[in-house]
Amino acid sequence: MKDGKVDILISTNVAARGIDVDSVAHVINYSAPSTIVDYIHRIGRTGRAGEKGYATTFLTPNDSPLYFDLSKYLLKCEQKVPKEL
Repeated sequence: MKDGKVDILISTNVAARGIDVDSVAHVINYSAPSTIVDYIHRIGRTGRAGEKGYATTFLTPNDSPLYFDLSKYLLKCEQKVPKEL
């Protein structure tokens, strides 16, 4: 980063499975996956080999079928569940 460059990978849902990329620090889901399994695979790109990572997912009312499973998953992982969820 000292040279002013930042590595960014922009991908479709295909990258959620089968592609192993080291040192992914932050996954941003611009559009939410339709199932909790797909969500887990997408955010699984972070936190490899004991590393910590972040996941940000933008949700809309159209994503409401995911809300319940996502809130259960966040609780299971001892993460903060936003009150809006």
